[in-house]
Amino acid sequence: MITREAVIKFFSESRVLQHVLFWCVFLVLDFPKDSLIYQEEFSFLGTFVMSMCHMIPKIIISYFIAYYVIPKFLLKKKYIITVVLFLIGTYLLAAFNRVLVVHVGETLIRKGVFTQEPLLEILTDWKKLLFGYIPNMYLTTLVFLSVKYFLDYKRVKEKELVFEKEKTEAELKTLKAQLNPHFLFNTLNNIYSLSLSNSPKTPTSIGKLSEMLDYVLYRCNTK
Repeated sequence: MITREAVIKFFSESRVLQHVLFWCVFLVLDFPKDSLIYQEEFSFLGTFVMSMCHMIPKIIISYFIAYYVIPKFLLKKKYIITVVLFLIGTYLLAAFNRVLVVHVGETLIRKGVFTQEPLLEILTDWKKLLFGYIPNMYLTTLVFLSVKYFLDYKRVKEKELVFEKEKTEAELKTLKAQLNPHFLFNTLNNIYSLSLSNSPKTPTSIGKLSEMLDYVLYRCNTK
């Protein structure tokens, strides 16, 4: 039987599934907004096509910023290259978004004769790109970055906890290896002294030593 814990563990250990799930959720959340924009022009299928035209550039810019610009340039304090790549990437992907909408999405779903913006006009109409595409594109990117770095931080903390636990266990084993022979040697000498004097405490001391060794060797390793 598949339990809820097993499902959570499966998704938490598969980074590919985590990314697929994130973008599926975002597509579902974006769809109602796109429906309001395109409902008068397109059917459900047409609205879905337009949503995908907007989603693809969002995915590209999110991975471009998260896995290329930030680790390779920003974190290495190469600020000028970071700014240049950020501006160029933003402009090109905003234009790519518009191209997908006009020349792919509308071509697939519009019927009859209609006019389309030429590629040069799309590339030079910076106001439409700046106010119509970039804000929506980067809103998604900010959410993606927030989720990514939260999960990365969580993974780092979990690794630190595992490392500290393993370190503590290793130190404890080392301490046992150092102390047990010394303790055993002294205790046996004491019991030997008791036996020489025929002390009545000898059997009791042997029994207590046996219990302590049983605990150290076996019982202390279990909960």
